[in-house]
Amino acid sequence: MKVFKLFYQLIRANLAAVIIGLVLLLSITIPINTQFRNNLSNQFELRKSQITVFNEDTNHPLSQHLYQYLSDVTEIISVDNQPEAIADALFSQKTSYILTIPQGFSDSLLKNATSEDLDKQTVIPLEKYVVDAQDNEAYVDVLLNTYLQNVRILTSLVTDVDNSNQIMRLTQQLDEVLNHKVEILPTQTSQTSDLMAFGAYYTHYASYVLTNTFIMTFGFVILSMRQQEIVKRDRMSNLTLSRRTIEILLGCISFSILYWFILMIAAYFIYGGATLFSPNGLLIILSSFISMLGIQAMSYFFVTLAPNKGIISFLATFISLFIAFGSGLFAPREFVANSMQLIASIATPIWQVKADEIIMNVNTLTSANKQEIAKLFGIQLLLTAAYYAMSFTIQKYRQYTNSELI
Repeated sequence: MKVFKLFYQLIRANLAAVIIGLVLLLSITIPINTQFRNNLSNQFELRKSQITVFNEDTNHPLSQHLYQYLSDVTEIISVDNQPEAIADALFSQKTSYILTIPQGFSDSLLKNATSEDLDKQTVIPLEKYVVDAQDNEAYVDVLLNTYLQNVRILTSLVTDVDNSNQIMRLTQQLDEVLNHKVEILPTQTSQTSDLMAFGAYYTHYASYVLTNTFIMTFGFVILSMRQQEIVKRDRMSNLTLSRRTIEILLGCISFSILYWFILMIAAYFIYGGATLFSPNGLLIILSSFISMLGIQAMSYFFVTLAPNKGIISFLATFISLFIAFGSGLFAPREFVANSMQLIASIATPIWQVKADEIIMNVNTLTSANKQEIAKLFGIQLLLTAAYYAMSFTIQKYRQYTNSELI
């Protein structure tokens, strides 16, 4: 295993390129993961609208209850009920929704709801004034309509609108109906955000880093092993060309798996075992591993073609960036032109992205989902075999032609 050992000796000599790829991946994905988790958590944060309420019907328990209800579900901004004070509050955007509960509103509402003819025109309407706050207006209007609809339904149990005990019981029933809270579980949100960040960012950026690192590392190592002194030494030691090729290939494969494993260990410390070892997390890991095999085979193929270090550097930069942008590693695939996706389909990352889209968009995989994922994995394995086959064909041709590029 002399060639295999020499392979890793040359890897150590080019260790800087390997470390740079790992540092680049972590420096990009860790801030993205933090921002992604914060953004996803903020989507579930309950935000209260800021409104101003003037209750002119303070003597009635129902109006008091309506005011209390609004204070629970919104943030009531205190403003003096004077034209100048109201104008200043609106101008400074201290408030944008002003609601007035007029005198006699509650009595008119209850009498209307209990009236046999249900003359809706007898209800004294609420008064509102809104300035440039369409979303806020729509939200508060929904709250008010919900409250009033529940009042109309529950007043069927009120036989005497002047009976304070019945009105008190009505407000208690309103509390039971309206005071239902939506509970948000931060832990579950955190795990979901970590899984999305791991599948949509980390493993995809990892594929870019793997492409760049493999081409650069394999290229420098194999080009070094093409030096005449090393080739002559191998021939003098009766090492066959086939044996030499096999040991180089074993070095490339073992290094690829080891490097990918290090990236997954880093992901474990970033996202946690609950994320990586969840059912969808394990599928994402498998998707990344199969894609890595194809990237390794493709890198080996390009290095087989490359004649010098200049071409290796060019291929490492150009191929990795093109595949990253064409496959949807850096941006959603919907934003990538179909022509670029078609060209990028000669590499495994775009098939990895398609598989990950299915994995992350469903909680429970159906048989159809599993078949589609298996199909995408199979395409990647076929691409891996195709790149190996082309590499071996080129090497065999060079062996017969006594080419120096072996």
